[in-house]
Amino acid sequence: MLMLKGLVRSLFQIGLFAAVLPLPPLWLSAFGAVVGLTGYGVMATAVWQNPYAAPIVGDQTDRDQVVIDSGLYGRIRHPLYLGYILFLTGLGLWLGSVVSVLVMPVIVAPIVARTLIEEKTLRENLPGYAEYMTRVPNRLVPLTW
Repeated sequence: MLMLKGLVRSLFQIGLFAAVLPLPPLWLSAFGAVVGLTGYGVMATAVWQNPYAAPIVGDQTDRDQVVIDSGLYGRIRHPLYLGYILFLTGLGLWLGSVVSVLVMPVIVAPIVARTLIEEKTLRENLPGYAEYMTRVPNRLVPLTW
């Protein structure tokens, strides 16, 4: 097993797999850098604007949680997740990995599921969230969904 791992690592290092999926052109890599850095900026801004952003969906009434509906949260309901998707997509392109972009649906599916679970929890536990959902109709993608 160790020998197989070493062989695969060597093949990647000498670039034998590059013929299967060539590196993207430089302009696409530069575009990926812009998208990735934009995504990082969106994530940082979302966390800065929402002090209740947490890795676990749950009731934060002990922290006097309120609906944040200004800034990025006035445009879409989950800007942190949008930033994360942009960051990962851009990072893959920036680093020359077309495969990373091809597998993005596998990454996005759990994010969409979490978004739906989070919205159900917030609608049930956070006063004003149902009204916020009508004022800001888009979850992740402005003017779309």
